[in-house]
Amino acid sequence: MGKWLLAGGAGLTVAYFALSPEGPIDEWVSVGPVGDLPTGEIQHRLVTVTARGKWMDLHKDYNINWRPDLGTFVCPGHKSAFDPTGKVLSGPSPRPMDTLEYKVENGVLWVRFQKFKRSIPAKELFT
Repeated sequence: MGKWLLAGGAGLTVAYFALSPEGPIDEWVSVGPVGDLPTGEIQHRLVTVTARGKWMDLHKDYNINWRPDLGTFVCPGHKSAFDPTGKVLSGPSPRPMDTLEYKVENGVLWVRFQKFKRSIPAKELFT
C-alpha cells in the first residue's frame, strides 16, 4: 500500500511541475464582435488564455465576476471587490484591477491578456 501512495504522490508532483502555470502569459484574446457589445453596459465575458508551464502549456479560463446586484466586480480568488472603474472597494488587493491593452480588427474586439505580478501595489509584468 505504501509504495502505491508513494507512486501516486510522485505522479502528482510530476504533474504539478509539468503543468504549473509559472511562466508568463502574453497573448491577444478575442472578446467578440463589437456589434454584440452594448455601449455603457458591463457584460460577463470569459477569456481562455495559454498558461505556459515548465514542460507543457495549459489553456486556462480567467474571470472576474461582475455582480450587478452589488454594482461591483468580485475576484473569486482572493475575494477583493472593485467598483465599475476597477478601483478597490474591499479585500486584500493592493491595487486596482489591471487594465488591458485592446484593439479592434475586422469588427472584433481583442484584448492583450498578460500575467502581472500579484500582491504588489504597482502593475508589473510577470516575466
